[in-house]
Amino acid sequence: MRRTINKKFVFKMIFFSLFMFQVTDLYADQSCNNIKNLSGPYTLTNCKECGYEDNILSATCPESDKRTWHFSTLDTKEKWKPYTNKDGVLTGADTPSDASIYSFNSSCQDITYTNNNETLKVKCRKKDGVTWQDNTLDLSTCDHTAYIDNQDGTLTCKKVAKK
Repeated sequence: MRRTINKKFVFKMIFFSLFMFQVTDLYADQSCNNIKNLSGPYTLTNCKECGYEDNILSATCPESDKRTWHFSTLDTKEKWKPYTNKDGVLTGADTPSDASIYSFNSSCQDITYTNNNETLKVKCRKKDGVTWQDNTLDLSTCDHTAYIDNQDGTLTCKKVAKK
C-alpha cells in the first residue's frame, strides 16, 4: 500500500516552523541579554531598547505592574556587577541611590538616549489615544533623579522626593 504525503500539512508545518523561528528571534532581540560589547554578568528581564555606549548601559524596563516603564542609565566604569533591573530600574551590586532614573508610562515608544550630549528622544501618545508626539529632552536641564513625566504626550522633568 502506497502512502501519500499531505502537501497542505507539510506546507503548514514549514510555515509554522518559520513563524516560530521569527517569534523566538524577535523575543531574543527584546530580551536585551546579548548587548554588544557589554561584558557580564548581567540579566535584564523584560527590558527593551537596551544600549551600551562609552561605558554607559541604558535600557527601558517595566515595573512589576508592567504599566510603568523606566528609562535608566548605569555607568559601568564603576564595575557595579552584576547588572540587573530591579522593579524597572537598572542597578548594579553597589549602585548608589542617586543613579539616573527617568520614568514614563507605557504610552511612550521609540526611546533613544544619546550619552555624549545627554539627550533623550521619546515618542509619546497624547491623551486622545491616537496622536503621537515626538519629544527631545536635554537631560542636563533635569535634576539627576528627575522623573520624566509624559503629560498629554509632552515630556517634562519633575524632581523625585527623597525616600
